[in-house]
Amino acid sequence: MKNLIKILILMLFLGSCGPKNRYTIEVSVQGGSDSLVVHNNWYTSSDTLPLIDGRCTFTGTIDTFPKLVSLGFPFPSHKNSRLILEPGDIRVNYSEEQGFRIGGTRNNIILQELFDTLKPYQDDSTKI
Repeated sequence: MKNLIKILILMLFLGSCGPKNRYTIEVSVQGGSDSLVVHNNWYTSSDTLPLIDGRCTFTGTIDTFPKLVSLGFPFPSHKNSRLILEPGDIRVNYSEEQGFRIGGTRNNIILQELFDTLKPYQDDSTKI
């Protein structure tokens, strides 16, 4: 009986040691470039993936805490957006009509709501 309890405790411990900080960014693009770039850590590193049938997926592990990263099309497009790199499944959709739409994780949903709230003010400031 003691051995069974020890084995169960060991299994619980090993099960809790899995990668909890894994993220996945699933991207869907309609009418954009043929590749996508994610700039991480204030542009000190980046990753580029080709879009196959308008889709690509970034996966990885975040080491410390959520980070604000930039995601967009390579030069000369300059179309980009920000997202919060955090554990979970992050979704990014792009269309010419709506631009980048970020969602999936709690903080990215809140970030998209902030972008939506600020958009009318940004549009007004570009008319000047």
